[in-house]
Amino acid sequence: MDLQAFVNMTNFEHSRKVSELSSLLARYIGYSDSEAEKIGQAALFHDVGKCAIPPEILRKPGALTPQEFDVIKSHTQLGSDRIKEMLDVLSAACSIAMCHHEKWDGSGYHGLAAEQIPPLARLVSVVDVLDSLMSVRPYKSAWKIGEVFDYLKKQAGIQFDAAVVSALLAHENEVMAIYR
Repeated sequence: MDLQAFVNMTNFEHSRKVSELSSLLARYIGYSDSEAEKIGQAALFHDVGKCAIPPEILRKPGALTPQEFDVIKSHTQLGSDRIKEMLDVLSAACSIAMCHHEKWDGSGYHGLAAEQIPPLARLVSVVDVLDSLMSVRPYKSAWKIGEVFDYLKKQAGIQFDAAVVSALLAHENEVMAIYR
């Protein structure tokens, strides 16, 4: 889902108010504060399917034809479909967020090792370190790309999945192009 398209194609202020009021109402009818907060967050996306509706229909000033109204009605199914797609992305994001500091040798944050580390987290771990080393931080200067690649090679099979490092290094030119 393109968030900017959602903001542009829907009345975001309407969605914000629906979110806030849904959370408030949920508290009134007995939901806990944490449940009410989740309901409010979920309600924010009630019109997400409208980003797939053509703007000439969505913003038509006059009455809609029956065919145009059918298109408008489709925003509920389109929204549900987009949210289901987002669930797959969010599931992957959870795995990556939890495990991207695991190390191949098991010395990472949670002690997962080798194949115990989810594949996507192994991939992001390499890229996260590459970009961190290539970037200026308050506590360090940026490394040169050659130094970073040397580090990744040395850490393959220790900190990182060697196959992931090999795949990255096999496309060194494309990686370097991102930093030019």
